[in-house]
Amino acid sequence: MGNLNSLRGITRMFGVISLLSCHRTRQPVAAQEANPPQETIRPQPPKVTGGMARDIFFSGYHWLVKDSAGERIGPGPNHFSDSDRNVWVDREGQLHLRISRNERSWNCAEVYSRESFGYGRFVVYLSGRIDRLEPNTVFGLFTWDDKSPRTHNREMDIEFSRWTNLGWNGQFTVSPFHFPQNRHRYSFNLSQADNLTTQIIYWRLDSISFITARGHTPDPSGEEIINSWRYSSPDHIPRPRDLRFRFNHWLYLGIPPADPSEIVVNHFEHVRDEMGLTGGPSQSSPR
Repeated sequence: MGNLNSLRGITRMFGVISLLSCHRTRQPVAAQEANPPQETIRPQPPKVTGGMARDIFFSGYHWLVKDSAGERIGPGPNHFSDSDRNVWVDREGQLHLRISRNERSWNCAEVYSRESFGYGRFVVYLSGRIDRLEPNTVFGLFTWDDKSPRTHNREMDIEFSRWTNLGWNGQFTVSPFHFPQNRHRYSFNLSQADNLTTQIIYWRLDSISFITARGHTPDPSGEEIINSWRYSSPDHIPRPRDLRFRFNHWLYLGIPPADPSEIVVNHFEHVRDEMGLTGGPSQSSPR
């Protein structure tokens, strides 16, 4: 009987160790090196307590709002709030993502689509100085599949940040992002009079194209294009499954900003390419 009680005690002890390990946040590689913020802690599912996550309607799609229920989770790690002070859609149908402080902490914002998407072109219109965000704030628009960690969550990502002033303020990435060939970094400048941009991720069977462009246009060309990158490594181009689209606005390494920060997303659309084979978009999603 004594041996059995000892065995039970050891089992409980390892159970506690295991539980603590699951809740411990991985230290970002960027905190260990002078270069590369792309190794920050990646998104985690929302902590839903007492019911479903908050649902908003934006650009013809339903989106769920992430809430960390008072815990610090990835990316960052940070507190994420589903409050309408952090995430809301205005009367003009624009999505607002705001980092703000309440009486306890700084709270970040993230939304993710209810609908999953396949091959095609993701088009996002933004307004505001995404080239001059607070040094440690990050805005990301990206694909993500919670059910596929072995395929790096099928992540294709456009991010804007100064990463505490590393010398560039935009990056395109395809996971796994620790491979240098899977990321492309660039610098750009906007102005108050010229702060509208279009962000495009064009996902095909054999390639992924990324574009940041001036103005709001689904087909930018020439001088409208600020930067672009085509990725064609066959090993890491994701295949369709349960891939959702996300927007997030968060604090790099959880470092508090000097002031609140807000992102305005004017429009989102997905232009389907069912087989991922065509040279251009085949059909707009009916909305």
